[in-house]
Order: sequence, then C-alpha cells, then structure tokens
Amino acid sequence: MAIETTTQALPPAALHELKAWLRIDTAQEDTLLFAQIRAAVDMAGRFMGQPLLATDCAEEIPATTGWQRLSMGGVLSITAALNAADDSALPPSAWEMDIDLHGAGWVRLASLSVPEGAERIRILYRAGLARNWDTVPEAMRQGVIRYAAHLYATRDVADASPPAAVTAFWRPWKRVAL
Repeated sequence: MAIETTTQALPPAALHELKAWLRIDTAQEDTLLFAQIRAAVDMAGRFMGQPLLATDCAEEIPATTGWQRLSMGGVLSITAALNAADDSALPPSAWEMDIDLHGAGWVRLASLSVPEGAERIRILYRAGLARNWDTVPEAMRQGVIRYAAHLYATRDVADASPPAAVTAFWRPWKRVAL
C-alpha cells in the first residue's frame, strides 16, 4: 500500500505558544523551534494512530469488490476513487465508502465495476484528529508544546522519546487496535 500525505502548515500561533512556554522573546531560533513543533506533531500523530492535524491522503489499494480499510485513522471524509493506472475518476456508482464510529475509512468497488485492466485504485481522503491547530484539544496541544520544548532542551541527546508527562496528555486519544 502506497500512501501519500499532505499536512497543512502550522500557523504562527503554534510557534508563539512554544516560545511562551520556553520564555523565548527573540526570533533567532524560530526555524529550529518550528522544526521541533513539526516533529512533536508528527510524534503525537504516530502515538495516537492518526494524524493530529487534518491531512490530505492518497492511498493505493487493490481493485477488488471486498471492503478494504484505509491505513490512516481518524478519517474525516473520503472524496474520490481513481483508477491508479491513469488517475481517471471512477463514477460514484462504481464504488462505495463508509466511515465507522471509530473513524476508520472503508472502501470497496461495486460488483462488476472494476475498471478494465485496473489492478489498483487510488482513494483520496482526509484524516486527522483536528481540522486545524485552533481545534486541537487543549490537553493534546499542551502535550505537543511540552514535547517540542523537550526536543528543544535535549536537542544534543540521542534519545528523543516523549516523557511520561507528555504521553499522559496524549493517551486519551490513542487508538488501540484489538
């Protein structure tokens, strides 16, 4: 399965929150601090099993009529199905989609509607816990800021795993597969 993702850019508000936490008033290290926030956002998403911020995804799956689960959790919308060979859109009647109560996205081709010669289809969808930085739950945001601050403070240390205090903020949103 090949997945391509495009995550939205972090707003300046994220940087301001981190700088306030670290008590930094200058702009000298803004590039480094933004990198630390991006790393913290990525780690939070990996910890939870879904992107933190709404992310556009394109995923290739086999062209079959059985239900297939999309790889990313926290699916917000499934927008299109394309023939992966030529990126031509499949008509709405050719495929079905569902988003379950746990935010898992499911897709299947309708019976006998597999495009001729198509071995794979590309599904376009959007996934994430929050639509933007302002809608990230406060506890999750605090965990991201604290982890970014930890990365900044320990930037010369090889181990960059999140401290227990950070994962405690993130744990309520962790997706567990049974």
